[in-house]
Amino acid sequence: MIGVTTAIVQDTRVKRTDGTYAIKLRITYNREQKYYPINVHLSPEDWQRTQSEKPRNEFKEHKLYFNKIEQRAIEIIKELSPFSFEGFEKKFDQRTDRTKDVLTYLDAYIKQLEKEERSGTADSYLCAYNSFTKYIKTKNRKKLSFGDITPEWLAEYEKWMLDAEKSITTIGIYLRSLRTIINIAIEDGLLAREFYPFGKRKYQIPSGRNIKKSVDLKRYKRDRKL
Repeated sequence: MIGVTTAIVQDTRVKRTDGTYAIKLRITYNREQKYYPINVHLSPEDWQRTQSEKPRNEFKEHKLYFNKIEQRAIEIIKELSPFSFEGFEKKFDQRTDRTKDVLTYLDAYIKQLEKEERSGTADSYLCAYNSFTKYIKTKNRKKLSFGDITPEWLAEYEKWMLDAEKSITTIGIYLRSLRTIINIAIEDGLLAREFYPFGKRKYQIPSGRNIKKSVDLKRYKRDRKL
């Protein structure tokens, strides 16, 4: 659509308590600009890293996601004749794969397990839910999007659990629960396969040795409050 431009920008008008700023999709039409959040927040330094010629690791993942969002916006704009912000907003679902809240999805899965009377499994997933909730609070966050779950995020969570003296078994159980939810989200079309954070050369869930299994299971029962 002639006269309509798109860009992924860092909105520096509002600084978060952790020193980051929101990354947004900016649409410009007839000299009017509107900004659409995509639920990514970065420090100015990390934002610049995503803009480098060959970003690496999580910054490369961010860049791929930004390109995907902008391309989707362009496709929507092409469909609109004439263009209007109202028409664009109706088609541009801001609850994209990266912004869908993991905890909300996890809670829905727990309710499904309870409905199926799989109380033991539901209880295990609830413990994982409580642990992830507590962890993101340490980051001054209330929501956890699928896009947040990177190999780096998983490694940091593992370290946080170990620092709290939680067992490898507990960590493995919680992260396998999270992996299940991410796999379901991919099947449901909420997350692109390219953003899958587990596996070789990404993040591998730790597992305890067999000789420690009975001890670790006892520790898992103790750890369930986290």
